[in-house]
Amino acid sequence: MEVKRLPPCPDYDIRGTEHWLEEMAAKGFRLCRGHAFQYGFAYFVTEEPSQTRYRLVPAEKIPQRIATPNAYPEEPDQETIRFHADFGWDYVTYRGQFWIFACTDPQAPELNTDPRVQAIALETVEKRLKVHLFWILLYGLIMNSGHQLPFFETLLWAGWYSHVPKLLFLLCALLAWLPGLVHIIRFRKKLKQGIFPDEHTAHSPAKTYTLQLLRTGVFVIWIGAIILLMPDYTKYGDELTAAQALELSYITASDLFPEAEITHISSSNYIYEWDTDAAPACLDLGEHFRLTFPDGTTVSGYWNLNRFETDFAWIAGGYCREARFFDRLRGFFQGSFDSIPMNVEGADWVGAYHIDSDYYKDPLDVILIRKGNVALEASLHLFSEHPDAPSLEEIAAILIANEEDGGTKQ
Repeated sequence: MEVKRLPPCPDYDIRGTEHWLEEMAAKGFRLCRGHAFQYGFAYFVTEEPSQTRYRLVPAEKIPQRIATPNAYPEEPDQETIRFHADFGWDYVTYRGQFWIFACTDPQAPELNTDPRVQAIALETVEKRLKVHLFWILLYGLIMNSGHQLPFFETLLWAGWYSHVPKLLFLLCALLAWLPGLVHIIRFRKKLKQGIFPDEHTAHSPAKTYTLQLLRTGVFVIWIGAIILLMPDYTKYGDELTAAQALELSYITASDLFPEAEITHISSSNYIYEWDTDAAPACLDLGEHFRLTFPDGTTVSGYWNLNRFETDFAWIAGGYCREARFFDRLRGFFQGSFDSIPMNVEGADWVGAYHIDSDYYKDPLDVILIRKGNVALEASLHLFSEHPDAPSLEEIAAILIANEEDGGTKQ
């Protein structure tokens, strides 16, 4: 008969898991083969009590899925299974970062006889736990940061009151995954000193169940945040007409080239609109177009506009500084970055630059503008020069005029 039990020790507690499984075997419960640990439970088969030894061995390979940092390890290959079987140890299942081997022969040699060798094997587990914790914390920072609104600036300066949910999420993530990393580090430290820690921590079911609830809660919050914070998205491809573009409250390519007939030529045209705890109105617009002028000349290009209406003016200024800082880094490491002096009437702050970087498909002239609590980031790229193309100063003036009209084009 198959029964299930809640493990009283967490998955990273090597000695605790081994002792508990041996105690269960002595009571007549043999650990099932295959997926014996699922949904926080351990599955057993009832049989005659036995003196079975269990040992946890660090799994060699675990699929590197960023979105699932607790991915199950791959099954050991046949050569590894045969090698352990030659010494009387049979592969049973896995738990966390470890394979579990069992032995019913009291004369069979131990799997781990040299603590320093076991310390080397546990090094891979420690590295994986560090990587997993890093991605969990990074997700926690990014997921509530409003997509393109950089999180460094807002987390440090936008006021802690608006980041309580994010900070609680990070705290839960630390409480759920940091104890395992600390335990493995301490365990390895003793092994490297030549000490075989045969003792195990007292069983603490409450601690184990709390960790399981925390990990489950982290993923529930993460998935819920992804769903709730998903921006409103419109992908219009080549269906957006010039008349429709003029009805939008923000500047489009039709506003930059009022004399030209515009045709959208790519299905990658898009509009994102969303809100965050520090910016209640955010926009990302991308247009790929072909312009036909009255004299018959044509030119193709694309227009990108990011607009963030933030809670405070200094948050908008922080976004502008941060966007320029990251572009400067990209230009330094991947290409070039050249500032363009500009002074636009009506703007509280203006920054323009030319960047040529692998991060962008083509070299771009970028304009950053702060008008009150609104941050604007815009770039226009034409695949060939045209005399009717607006200058950077003209583009900035159009953006400022639109903001002064309350974001409603006349």
